[in-house]
Amino acid sequence: MKSSIRPVFPYLVTVLILSGLASGRPLSGGTGVLSWAVTIAESFAGWHLMVLCLIVMTVLGCLLLWNKSGGWPWLLPPLALSLYSLISILGPAQNGVTAPDIATRAMPDQIRILHANLYLYNSSETMPWVLATLRHWNPDIIILHELDVPHHAVLGSQLSDYSYQRINTTHPYFGSGIYSRVPLHNVKEISTRIETLVSFELELHQSHGAYRHCKSPSRMSVVTVHPVAPFNPRILEIHRRALRHLAESANERDGILVTGDFNTVDWSADMQHLQESTGLKKVFSASFKEKLFRGTYSAQWPNLFRLPIDGILVSNDLNVSGFKKIEIPGSDHLGLVVDVQWPSPENCDSLKNFQRSSP
Repeated sequence: MKSSIRPVFPYLVTVLILSGLASGRPLSGGTGVLSWAVTIAESFAGWHLMVLCLIVMTVLGCLLLWNKSGGWPWLLPPLALSLYSLISILGPAQNGVTAPDIATRAMPDQIRILHANLYLYNSSETMPWVLATLRHWNPDIIILHELDVPHHAVLGSQLSDYSYQRINTTHPYFGSGIYSRVPLHNVKEISTRIETLVSFELELHQSHGAYRHCKSPSRMSVVTVHPVAPFNPRILEIHRRALRHLAESANERDGILVTGDFNTVDWSADMQHLQESTGLKKVFSASFKEKLFRGTYSAQWPNLFRLPIDGILVSNDLNVSGFKKIEIPGSDHLGLVVDVQWPSPENCDSLKNFQRSSP
C-alpha cells in the first residue's frame, strides 16, 4: 500500500504549492499578520526564489542520478516555484513603458528628471561626489528623498542654478528636496514621520506663439512619494494608506509622472492595484538584460538580488524618450533618470515653446 501511495506525494505537494500561490495573491492584499507575512515573502519571489529553486533542483537532480531511485517527480515542486518566480520577474514589464538608454545630455525638446533616495546616513563628506553625479546627468529637476540638513547644506549652496527649490527636512528619514530649473506650480505636500508625498505642476510658457499650436496637456504633473516600509502588520496598513494618497493624487491629474521609493516590489499586489486604479505604467529600460535585473535596493547587493522598489510611473499621454539606472555615491539605493518629450509630438506642432531656465 505504501509503495502505491508514495509516488503520489510529489504531485500532491505540487498541487498544494500551486493552490497556495493562487490563494496567496488575494491574501497579500488583506490585513493581519498572515497578510503581512505573505506580503514580505512575496517581495523575494523574484531572483531570490529563482536561485533557491535552481539550487534545490540541481542538488536533487544530482542525488537522483547518484541513487538511481527514479524519484524525478520530486523536481515538480521546485519547478512550479521557479515558474512563479519567472512570472514575477517578467510580468511587470508586459504592462509597462519601455524607453532607450538616455544620452548624457537631454535634447532641447525634452525635460529630464532625476530621482534618488539619498540615504539618511549618507555622510556629508560624500556630497561632493553626489553633486558630481548630478552635474554629470544635468537634469532639469532633481528629486531627493531622505534628505537631511547636512545634505542640503552642501547641495543647496552648490545648486544655486536650480532657482526653484522645495526643501523639507523636518522628518529626515522622510525628508525631501526638489531642485528645479523649471518653475513649480500648485505645489502640495504631505510630510509626516511615516510618509512623504509632494506634487507639483510644470507649465508651458504660454507667452510663446508656438503654444497656440499645442493641444493637451499644457501642463505636466509630477508626484514624488516615499511611503514607510512595511516592517510589521500595523505599519503595512500605514504603508498602504500612503499608496492610497498617491492614487488619489494621481487620479486628479492628466499628464502625470510619478517618482518614488515605493518600498514595495513592482510585482506585488499593492503595486498592481495602484497601477490598475490609476492607469499609470512603470517605465522600463528597452534592454532585456536591464528588465531582468532592474532592482534598485540595496545598491550594495549583487545586481541579481536587488529589489525593484524604486520606480517611475507615467500616464499614457506622456512620451518617455529615455531611461537609466545610476549609482548614487554613498546611498543604499540606485537612482533613476528619465527623459520626457514634452509636449509630445502628437500634441504639438512645434516643440520650441518649452524654454528651459538653464544657461
